[in-house]
Amino acid sequence: MVEITIINITRDVSGDTREEEAVEKLRNILYQEFGRMPSASGNICLLTNVTFGGGSTGEIDIVVLCDLRGVTYNLYDPIDRIQKDIVVQRLCYVIEVKDHDYRNVELFKNGFNVKYDGVWHPVSSQSRKQRFDFKTYLKKHIGYSPFINNFIWLREIAGSELDDVVVRAIDGIAYSDNALPKYFSFKELIQKTIIVYPDSVSWNKDRKKGWMNCCSGTNFIADISRHFTQRRVVVGQLTQNRLNFLSMKYASKEIDHINSNNLTLFEGRAGTGKTIKLLQVAIAYKNQGKRCVLLTYNHALISDINRLLFLSGIYSKPDKPTVVTDTLHSFFMDLMVLLGVRNDKIVDDTDEYFNKTGYINDLKEMFEYISGSLSKSEVQNFKDSSELIDWDYVLVDEAQDWLELEKEILYAIYGPERIVVADGVDQFMRSDYKIDWAQGVVDVYKKKDVVCLRQKPNLVRFANGFARELGLDWHVDENDQYNGGRVIVVQNYMTDLHVELLKDGRKANAEPYDILFLVPPQDIQNGQFFKYELYKQNKIYLFDGTNPENKEYFSLDNSLCRLYQYDSCRGLEGWSVICYDFDLLINYKYDSFLSKLQSGEMASFQGAGIPETAKLMTYMWSLMPLTRAIDTLVITLRDPNSEIGNLLHKMNQDRRHYDGIIEWRIS
Repeated sequence: MVEITIINITRDVSGDTREEEAVEKLRNILYQEFGRMPSASGNICLLTNVTFGGGSTGEIDIVVLCDLRGVTYNLYDPIDRIQKDIVVQRLCYVIEVKDHDYRNVELFKNGFNVKYDGVWHPVSSQSRKQRFDFKTYLKKHIGYSPFINNFIWLREIAGSELDDVVVRAIDGIAYSDNALPKYFSFKELIQKTIIVYPDSVSWNKDRKKGWMNCCSGTNFIADISRHFTQRRVVVGQLTQNRLNFLSMKYASKEIDHINSNNLTLFEGRAGTGKTIKLLQVAIAYKNQGKRCVLLTYNHALISDINRLLFLSGIYSKPDKPTVVTDTLHSFFMDLMVLLGVRNDKIVDDTDEYFNKTGYINDLKEMFEYISGSLSKSEVQNFKDSSELIDWDYVLVDEAQDWLELEKEILYAIYGPERIVVADGVDQFMRSDYKIDWAQGVVDVYKKKDVVCLRQKPNLVRFANGFARELGLDWHVDENDQYNGGRVIVVQNYMTDLHVELLKDGRKANAEPYDILFLVPPQDIQNGQFFKYELYKQNKIYLFDGTNPENKEYFSLDNSLCRLYQYDSCRGLEGWSVICYDFDLLINYKYDSFLSKLQSGEMASFQGAGIPETAKLMTYMWSLMPLTRAIDTLVITLRDPNSEIGNLLHKMNQDRRHYDGIIEWRIS
């Protein structure tokens, strides 16, 4: 006897029972088949509404876990093209459920697409991403992953209609058909599986008999189901405070004064709450039934935002209002591919393409085509043509650092009234030129904030003083509702200081997650922070965001501190922030700016030479990591006698301005 259980992981608060109906139907299919197979025994677990953190999908309609005995089918082997016995033992499937009829399903070059409100959405690519993201998630959280098969269940298309969809496909299409019709048997599912995923079968030496076993030596059904049923995502108090600001109560207030016919522009320096305002606006529009995309160029910030969206219960679905994040480079390259400017998004040398003329030239070609060759109706049809660009509102983060062409392309496709902009005034990473988003736009709603909402007063005084000592045009006002704050300067970050920060953090209900390490590229070796293992041995546990394997993922483990490169720090914050080897960062940034100035990629400031401009740019940029901390800023120096070390020591000795703010712990 085969026991079949259903576990609903996350009930949809909207009352949509589509997934529940589908999983009940699947259970009936399995019951009927195994009821006619007295030799079969084992367990099948059907998980529905499976949500998980990380990756670009984050939700799966149905996960099928099978551990069977006594099940053997005689099936067609597509390699040798003959019938063979296949023993079915252990299987894992992720299934995307769609209820479109045959008129709203097409097979294009990228696989199956389904139509929502006249717009085609790539369901095959979504299914493939689910497989990859779920595999990565399981490896991180239960230590291993079974071999996963991904399928699409088209519940309102009969088998003959599905055959017609495939026949209608473009000539010469090369695609493995992993779509299931309305009615199918378990045997038919296994047959399709060995055709689409030949690696799912292990054969004996003469290839006369095969076995399907997605993993060995573990009770994978119990491990996976236990993880999702017993998983308890503990939200720290600081994260909860941010989630409260994203609640409907606060989000709705943010758009009360916004005219939907205006360009919306938020201005302010670091810590004045620009990104939170963007998210509040996006969530408010989502609650009104709109679909929003937030664009930035910082993968670490995207991970941080995606974590908040996940904890808020906001997932990306093509048929529902949502908030989605993307990098601006990925977004514009999707546009290029859709318009035929590029064949694909593959770039052999990303540094060469984005930092030289390749990307700029492609933007120019795209803008000329949109603005010169397409009518307004054609532009609208283009916007509505793909899930990748079909957005009601586009939210632009760190807009001061965008390119003029990028701005004009957004305006040409969406119109300024569908753009919400967060302008950081003078925090540049890509160029030395600040574009004016309001230029040429008649109706603009602008809100400028000068009060720091992130940092405690002593940290604001330190940042303002740092800028003043270096002759930089920088100032934010203190928030009178906060108290305290401190800066610690050390040569080495040791366990005793870490224990001190953890202890102080607990008093404010801060978790280890709320400690943020920032490191220069000189400290990255073999794809991770060079002291990762040493810190682990000394009970300093890190989620290493410098590791490429963690690039697309965020951590839900509050026991891990976060670690990223300085270049990824924009938009991030922590209760305590460790600016590690800060003097090495200064050297790295100075050399980088100097090289760009000497090559002509950037221009010198008026009245200043190249070396002086490089220094000013470096110090202005360094304010970015110095403004990430809420309560405690730790600065470590590889060389206390470096130029930046001497400056910090001078500030420490200035009791008139910095008494009680800086703790100099270097003997």
